[in-house]
Amino acid sequence: MRRLLPVLLLSMLPLGGCVESSMVARTRMELEDGIPGASFDREHAIHLGRISTALLKPVALWALGDETEELDFVRKIRRVDVAVYEVISFPDSIDGHDLAAVERRLHRKGWNRAVRSREADEITWVFHRENSAGEIRDLFVVTVDGAEMVIVRVSGRLDQALAELIADDPGGFGASLGG
Repeated sequence: MRRLLPVLLLSMLPLGGCVESSMVARTRMELEDGIPGASFDREHAIHLGRISTALLKPVALWALGDETEELDFVRKIRRVDVAVYEVISFPDSIDGHDLAAVERRLHRKGWNRAVRSREADEITWVFHRENSAGEIRDLFVVTVDGAEMVIVRVSGRLDQALAELIADDPGGFGASLGG
């Protein structure tokens, strides 16, 4: 009987998660407006709000079993948004001014750039937003390559979650960042 509840909760997941969040949609529009020639078409999107994540926590508890570090991280997550877009058009070379303009637009909305990585065929941004106490509450990652753009946003008590991950395995965390 204990395993029936997670199965039922998982079966409900597609019902509430097929909506693109407004933040993700605005980010796509900011990129299209800020980078001349950029155009994207949504392929997939999922939004897990407070209720969906609360319903999935028993599934995580069941699936993770004794993995308490991962479970503690999951407990701090309040919302997850993921969207995948097909790249309809994207300029081969992007002016640094265009990238800075997009970042300024997002900064005016409270987002601070943590990382920008630019390789030959891929651009990745990591942004975060803090609450009035200076705690990280939102994190989002945007990756654009020649075929797809992926936007992931996670909300919750992220400063605590990230600090605990680093404290639990500082070498592993640095290695995951390429350090």
